[in-house]
Amino acid sequence: TIRPGQHVDVLVSYERKDESQSLPVTEILLQDVEVISVFGPRQFFEQANQLSGEGYTPSYTAYEETRFTPDGEMMRDTTVTLAVPLEDAIRLTYMTNFAKEVRLITRRADDQQRYNLPPFTVAP
Repeated sequence: TIRPGQHVDVLVSYERKDESQSLPVTEILLQDVEVISVFGPRQFFEQANQLSGEGYTPSYTAYEETRFTPDGEMMRDTTVTLAVPLEDAIRLTYMTNFAKEVRLITRRADDQQRYNLPPFTVAP
């Protein structure tokens, strides 16, 4: 579960193309980034109409933020705001738009290490 105040690493998976083939690749895009906010889609629900005194009527003025599925997984259309400088925001936006997948991996509170790992792929 990702919450404001935590730090995350951003991993991206995409297709790397060379002269003859296309290889799936996963790499670290950003490291040790602070999460500022997490917003889920709005879930609208019916609310009692107190004025008419008649049971329940649809009232779409009532809603709550839902970030998790019933089994505790973060919903796909959840928006996570990260504290990044402009140049990282541009890279992240590019990958969000064009990469196959972007994932946030939470860090332990005491882990501030920078990792120098090569992109991962499985050669054919």
